[in-house]
Order: sequence, then C-alpha cells, then structure tokens
Amino acid sequence: MARLQANMMPIPRPKKANIIPMPKKEGHSQANPSLQDFSLRPVKITHSGSIIYMAVHRKTAAIYALKSIRKSKVKLKLSQFLLELKVGLTADHPNILKIYGFFEEGDNVYLVKEYLEEGALVDHRKGLS
Repeated sequence: MARLQANMMPIPRPKKANIIPMPKKEGHSQANPSLQDFSLRPVKITHSGSIIYMAVHRKTAAIYALKSIRKSKVKLKLSQFLLELKVGLTADHPNILKIYGFFEEGDNVYLVKEYLEEGALVDHRKGLS
C-alpha cells in the first residue's frame, strides 16, 4: 500500500453528518454501546460480507456508521481486524474514518465509526484523479 508523502494534499472528504462522541456513563470513561442504543438502516454490504448501517443513537440523535462483522470472519482475518481497529481508534488524519467504539453482540462484532453522508472515501477515489 502506498504511503502518503508529507507534501501531498489530503483527498477531499465527502460531507460529514453531525457527529458527537459516544455518550459517557457515570463512573465509566466510555459507554458500552449495544444494538439497542441505535436505530439502524442498512446502507451497504462490503465485498467481504460486512454490513454497514447508518446508525442513529437513540438518546443523542448522533449519526454513526455501524460496521457489522461476523465473528468467524474476524477470527480468519484477526490481524487485519486489529489493524483497522487500532488505526481507526488512534489515527488523526483527514483521510481516515474515526472509530468511536466497538462491541460484540450475538455472532457479530460491531465498529461504531464516523459516518459520511456521501459514502466512504474509497467510493469516491475514481472521481478524484
């Protein structure tokens, strides 16, 4: 994968939705989200079989992208999953979607990510050349 050079301009991002941090619970630094915290609308099925939802937090009305990944897929590609999680949680770059939290429920792992109204950057890169 090519690395961005320091002098390269970042790729323009699609318009963002209104996003606020996940709500905090008393005595905890971060709430433990669950599916019941969100109103979901499927947006996309990825080539790897993950499902991306537009997720509206029921208490705050904040909009997120919720990526649903089968646990069996996570086990098969654990290093790739851990890299996506690490980068999304720690990177501060205009071309990288932030991950605000994650949880597991049933047979899936869910990543609570930044939501872009016009889709992910990968969906727009052909039009940016």
